[in-house]
Amino acid sequence: LRTFDYTSKQCLRTFEGHTGIVFSITVSPYVLVSGSRDTKTRIFDRHTGDLLQELGGHTMDVRSVALVDPFKIVTGGYDREMNVWSFPKPTQGGDSEQADGSESGEGCVLQ
Repeated sequence: LRTFDYTSKQCLRTFEGHTGIVFSITVSPYVLVSGSRDTKTRIFDRHTGDLLQELGGHTMDVRSVALVDPFKIVTGGYDREMNVWSFPKPTQGGDSEQADGSESGEGCVLQ
């Protein structure tokens, strides 16, 4: 995945990790969440492109991802499963907030 500047058409950031086609993405002020044919959902820091967490939970393609409130992610797969994940609240760090759960030591939790 890549983000581009609309006017200059320059690549701003690359989000690496998926090994299959990406079917769905959603973006919040802090993170970019993507679902792929590789059966994984990945959560990236929107500002740095760093992979924050990889979520399993599906046995087939992840076809849709959604943020249903600031701290919940819903994933839907071709396996006919829907998963709801609690995402850690952002922690204050420098000039921007990070959503990596590093202070609490917790990542996403399947509910």
